[in-house]
Amino acid sequence: MNYPSPGIYSIIKSGQVKVHKDDVSHLSSGTLHLKSGTEVSCLAGIALATAWNTVPNPVFSQTELHSDLGLPSIHYSNQDVKHMHALDARADEEIFTGLPVLRDAPVPNFTQPLPLPGANTTLDLERDGKLVRTSNTHSAEPMRLYRFMAPPDLVIRGDRSIVFSSLVSNIQNCLRIHAQSLWAYAYLNRKLDSLDFLDTETSTTEDAGNPPNLEYEAALRNCFTRHRSIYGYGHKLPDFVFEQIPYCDVLLQDLELRCLRKGSWWRGIGEPYGPDDCKGLVDEWLGLQETNKDNKKKK
Repeated sequence: MNYPSPGIYSIIKSGQVKVHKDDVSHLSSGTLHLKSGTEVSCLAGIALATAWNTVPNPVFSQTELHSDLGLPSIHYSNQDVKHMHALDARADEEIFTGLPVLRDAPVPNFTQPLPLPGANTTLDLERDGKLVRTSNTHSAEPMRLYRFMAPPDLVIRGDRSIVFSSLVSNIQNCLRIHAQSLWAYAYLNRKLDSLDFLDTETSTTEDAGNPPNLEYEAALRNCFTRHRSIYGYGHKLPDFVFEQIPYCDVLLQDLELRCLRKGSWWRGIGEPYGPDDCKGLVDEWLGLQETNKDNKKKK
């Protein structure tokens, strides 16, 4: 919408995109079922955009899947909770070591409800900073997504069938959505070289050197936003303002694209980033794919 034609409107008018104003009912093998009864075939995978909701629109009634999907839930097993809390403790220590000011951050003196998928109750943020169900002492686990989009457990297993887009709160939505959309497409189609070490078909011996711990990476970034935005939505979902450009940079680096897009160092620190700075991003990535394909043929 922010770029000259052909833009998103021309793509929609051409018939390449079909818009469904509906809610998701459930998923089945290769099919997305909408509440109106419409069935949508899904070949490569499913990308869920949740609009204004802070939790995914479809209710995942199989509570044993909540941990696999990295969604906020009160239905995690004791073993999963113990494992995740260990990751959080390690992440907190790294955060507090690098940014000690966050260790002594003030605790909000108000409560905010945390909506949960499939739950008929709400959780409150108590003064001690812990999320607990008002009618139960069982703690709720927060969202745990790699790059705030992909379930780490599924990524590790090689399952690239689902991403959760826009489960973050920030201001520069155009930039973030552009970067997230391209990252999601590359992820669903197994075109992220940063995750090649998980794919037996594309991995090399070099990839096995020091593979990243995706679960810890998700815990680290989610813990940071909780400590960084204690008076915002940090306890519900990733919430950042000053970190929104660095977040986009991480996504662009995963895609092997330029993240310094101002043309000069001085403009990079003196001018705000806007939608125009991402102009041509898709074409750059497509060109990179062609180059990589040619290089593989030469080998």
